[in-house]
Amino acid sequence: MYLVSGVISSNYSYDLEKKELYHLGKVVKFTNRERKFIFFMMRNINRVIEYDKIVLNVWGSKNIQVSTLRSLVRRVRDKLEDEIIENVSSKGYIVRKI
Repeated sequence: MYLVSGVISSNYSYDLEKKELYHLGKVVKFTNRERKFIFFMMRNINRVIEYDKIVLNVWGSKNIQVSTLRSLVRRVRDKLEDEIIENVSSKGYIVRKI
């Protein structure tokens, strides 16, 4: 299921065209890499995305360690009030549309 734009949860929505995440109607500010990560996850909403696919799409290389990805995800989560990004142990991450 691809999200074009719309509600993710009661507090969050995403606009794929503008590549912007909204919390209660206000844009959540991200760095360029964080924005790439969120965009990739929203394009693949409700799907478990493996670590290596995220790394390739966000960094454009496979030579990034998983710890670097975890650090990016932690920074993104710190900017969010709800846990919309879930870790799937030993596989990757998922954003579920509620």
